[in-house]
Amino acid sequence: LAESAAVCLASQGHQPGTTLRVEGIVQREWEVVWSQVTPQMERAYNDLQEATEAGACALAILLIRESLGLTVIRRSRKGSGVDYWLGPGGTRDVQEPLAFQQVARLEVSGILQGTQSQTAARLKQKQAQTRRSHDTCIPAYVVVEEFGGPRTLLGEIHASADQPTP
Repeated sequence: LAESAAVCLASQGHQPGTTLRVEGIVQREWEVVWSQVTPQMERAYNDLQEATEAGACALAILLIRESLGLTVIRRSRKGSGVDYWLGPGGTRDVQEPLAFQQVARLEVSGILQGTQSQTAARLKQKQAQTRRSHDTCIPAYVVVEEFGGPRTLLGEIHASADQPTP
């Protein structure tokens, strides 16, 4: 996932150490550092559409962990409305069954290069999509990564009201 993110960032002319602007329920800037992209990495991630989705997941997982203290505990199945189930940080040190306590859902989307209105529209679309997941009693986070900026939108669906927050 990290190599995919590096390939996408490099394809947009960014260098290691570039600033990633995060907007939405978290407002901050992150310095993103990665190893130089090699020709072998470019060949391995030649399908930029696929690399964009995987790279967006890499950045989203780090953002959620660093900003909200949540970590991915399980990959979701296709068609569920979300990509990942999240739990408390440090779950790898916790014994079953606590390791699989799901406290939030995560949906991720990537755009290689897009406008602010395109990323905002994608955020709304993905927030609506999270309602398909079978457990709507827990909050959902939606991350839209736009590699051209680079810029990240982070939204939330509150479980109690099932209302999106940009």
